[in-house]
Amino acid sequence: MKSKYRQKKRFVKFLSAVLMLVAVCSVSAMAQTTLRVTYAPNSLAKIYEAIAEEFQRLHSDIKIELSAQRNYEELAQATLRGSLVGDLPDVSHQGTKLVPFLVKNDIAVPLNSFIESEADWKKQGYVPSMIKRCSYGGKINCIPFSLSPYVLYFNADLVRKVGGDPGNFPSDWDGIFELASRISKLDDRFMGIYHDYRGDLAFQTLVMSRGGQLLKDDESSVAFDGPNGLWALNLMRKAADAGMKDIGRNQAFQAFVAGQVGIVASAVSRLGQFTVQSKGVFDLGVTLYPMSASATQQPAGGNIVMMTTRNQAARQAAWKYIKFATGAVGQAIMVKKSGYVPVNTVAINTPDLLGNYYAADPRRGVAVSRLAMIIPMYAIKNKNGIKIIDEIEKTMGAMARGKGTPENALSSLVKITNAWLAR
Repeated sequence: MKSKYRQKKRFVKFLSAVLMLVAVCSVSAMAQTTLRVTYAPNSLAKIYEAIAEEFQRLHSDIKIELSAQRNYEELAQATLRGSLVGDLPDVSHQGTKLVPFLVKNDIAVPLNSFIESEADWKKQGYVPSMIKRCSYGGKINCIPFSLSPYVLYFNADLVRKVGGDPGNFPSDWDGIFELASRISKLDDRFMGIYHDYRGDLAFQTLVMSRGGQLLKDDESSVAFDGPNGLWALNLMRKAADAGMKDIGRNQAFQAFVAGQVGIVASAVSRLGQFTVQSKGVFDLGVTLYPMSASATQQPAGGNIVMMTTRNQAARQAAWKYIKFATGAVGQAIMVKKSGYVPVNTVAINTPDLLGNYYAADPRRGVAVSRLAMIIPMYAIKNKNGIKIIDEIEKTMGAMARGKGTPENALSSLVKITNAWLAR
């Protein structure tokens, strides 16, 4: 009888323990916040998965659900559609140039109050000039996440073959084109230079490299209708004269890593790809994109991170994610999974994060050396911004193919752009 009693007592204790464990787990599950985070392009999944994994390890009460689109344009459109049916993500990594579009459609949650609540904000490594690019109407709508300014990649083997010195690569366009011309003349297999011109980052970079800007501050008309705009188009025409063939960006990049192109001007985000694909084929060199003494800023592509949740209860969790992704640890993860330039100076200056990483391969830190003047590329606020970008790309392409004169091309581009701005 006593034995049965003891067994029953043990069973009751066991059942109580199980019920208590279930209750604890249920409370824990109820306390967990799930954040939906979207990003683009989907080819960069490894970056966001790694950041989410480390963030969740440090914040066990927050679960990250990732979702991606093929490119920034598709992500912006999907986000807009979500806003119309009450299905917005909580946080979104959007393309820099699409921020005005998202802000105009009331998708961004201003971050001013969150930043003001951070007592040590100025010590967290954020660059004020970059934050300013995320501000519209006095509201900080996002935080920069990654930067991708233009750099020059070169085949050091080909440079040596034509008598150049990879360790003393030309820092001016005259010297660069002279070297490119010599490479183009080796034989028909080689192209001396390819200058990427897709979108409007190349044109912005060229104009700003002379101290200019794309549009007037109020966007009433263009600001490139003078010497800076003409110089930019002239440079693309000189690239054609130095042997550039407009064979398409992807084909040009493939030819470069195969050892058939001497110099490529393109975004630093391609560094990882070029490093891997050129290994064993040729010695890859990387150097800064030429900027004149009058230049104070260099624009960069890349993306930002934006709070989009309409759930007040989720906003503190969303802010924690944004701080982590743009903070020292998140930025170190992002850089090591890509070729992007980080936006956080603490990450750059901490040996165990990025300091030693850059020291191990100086090519990785080339663009970072110009961080003080790098800013997110100018995002056209006008509703016809996409059409203006298309016209810029079309004009740059014509120059790259050696069609028409830079003077006539500039006149046409100014006229068409001003017409779009006035609508």
